[in-house]
Amino acid sequence: MPNLGDELHHSGWNVCSSCHEAQDLCRDKLLLPCLLSDRVYIADMSKDPRAPVLHKTIEAESLHNLGLATPHTSHCLPSGEVMISTMGKPDGSGQGSFLMLDVVKDFAVKGNDNSLVSFTI
Repeated sequence: MPNLGDELHHSGWNVCSSCHEAQDLCRDKLLLPCLLSDRVYIADMSKDPRAPVLHKTIEAESLHNLGLATPHTSHCLPSGEVMISTMGKPDGSGQGSFLMLDVVKDFAVKGNDNSLVSFTI
């Protein structure tokens, strides 16, 4: 990865297999959350899966502005969104939550969806 301090963790796809009937969605982007740097990388796998190209980087500030840190696992949803579980807050406390991304709008950060689930470690 292009930055020091990244620790790639559970990767996931931009589109669920449950979206197989959606003609406008293509399962070609790999989401790569980084535990230590709080970044999320999106790699484009469409041209050559053996030579992925960095499509987009969601910087730590985007997560921190929502009170999120330590992105852990990405989950593609049948709605066409991606939900990334987080394991803490920027201050180091262990309050986990979820980062929501809009796949249709080039992985725009939709927000912190506390209405789904909120848990304390």
